[in-house]
Amino acid sequence: KTAGRPSSGFVDAIARLDGGRVLLVGDFMLDETVRGAAERLSPDAPVPVLAVDGESGFERRPGGAGNVAACLRGLEAEVAVVGLVGPDDAGRHLTEAIDALGCDTDGLLVDSDRPTTLKRSLVGLAQHRHPQKMFRMDVERRDPASSEMVTKLLAVIEARLSEVDVVCLEDYAKGACPTELCRGLVELCRSRQVPLLVDPAAIEDYGRYAGATLVTPNRSEAELASGLQGELQTDLGLAAGIADSLRVRHDFETVVLTLDRDGAILANPDGCTHLPTQARSVYDVTGAGDMVLAALAAARCRGFGGVEAVRLANLAAGIEVELIGAQPVPLPELR
Repeated sequence: KTAGRPSSGFVDAIARLDGGRVLLVGDFMLDETVRGAAERLSPDAPVPVLAVDGESGFERRPGGAGNVAACLRGLEAEVAVVGLVGPDDAGRHLTEAIDALGCDTDGLLVDSDRPTTLKRSLVGLAQHRHPQKMFRMDVERRDPASSEMVTKLLAVIEARLSEVDVVCLEDYAKGACPTELCRGLVELCRSRQVPLLVDPAAIEDYGRYAGATLVTPNRSEAELASGLQGELQTDLGLAAGIADSLRVRHDFETVVLTLDRDGAILANPDGCTHLPTQARSVYDVTGAGDMVLAALAAARCRGFGGVEAVRLANLAAGIEVELIGAQPVPLPELR
C-alpha cells in the first residue's frame, strides 16, 4: 500500500526530535581532498601536474561511518563511536575530526595490522575555471579484522550498551565489521533489548545481520542480496516482495528499502508500505544513505518508528541530495 499525507502527529514528533544517545559501530574512513592548480603537463609523462599550495590545499573530513556520526550530531544526538584506525597520520586526523564533532572516540581502537582507510581525491583548477576531480587514491585493507581485535571491539560495545538508546552498524566491508563482530553485536543488542539499526554492505548474504531490528539496503544492495540485479528500477511491487523476503529470511523486525527518486518501501509484520518522496533538485547523492540511517536512529531514540520514521528519513535524505558533498542536515532545517 502507499502511505497517505503526514499527520499532525508527525509534525509534533519532529518538533520533539532532539537528543538521544547512539552507539555507532562501523567502518570509519578519512576523506581527504587535495586541491591545487592544474595548468601544465609533466615533462616526463603526458599527465597534468597538480600544484598544491601547502597545507591549505588539504581538506580532511570523516567518511564512511564517520559521516553517519556527523549526521547524527547534526540531529543533536549524543554519539559514541566504535571502530578501527591504523597507527598512522590518517588515523590521527580521523580521530581528531570525529572528536571535533563532539563524539566520544574512546572506542576507536588502533589496529597495528592495517592502515586507516583513506580516500584521497585530487582536484585541479585549470585557467581559473571550475574545479575538476582528476584522480582518487584509496589506501585500505579489506580483509576481516583479527579475532583478537573483534574481541576487543565487542568488549567496548558491551561496556557501553547500558548508556545508549540505539545502536547503529555502518558496514562498508572494509574489515572492521566481519561476520564474527556482526553476530556478536546482534546477540549483545538482543540480550540487552537495545534496538540495532544496520546499513548493510554491498554483499550477497545478510546472514551476518540476522536478528537485527532494522536494515536499510538501497536499491542496488537489495538487488545484490536477492540475486535480482537490475530488476528494481521500475517495479515497486517486486521491491516490496524483496524487502519482505529479506525481513522474513533473516528475522529482521523491519526492512526499509530506499529507492532514491521513488522514496522507500517499509516492510514490517504489518505488511509493506510505499512512501513516496517529494521531488527535489538533486545536486549530489553522496551521503544520502548515511542521512537515512541517522534519521531513523534519531526517530527511534524518541520512540517513534514505522511510517513516521521513514517519512523523517525521506525528508532528511531529500534535503541532503540538494547539498554539495556529504553534509549533515541541521535539525533546525529539518524542522
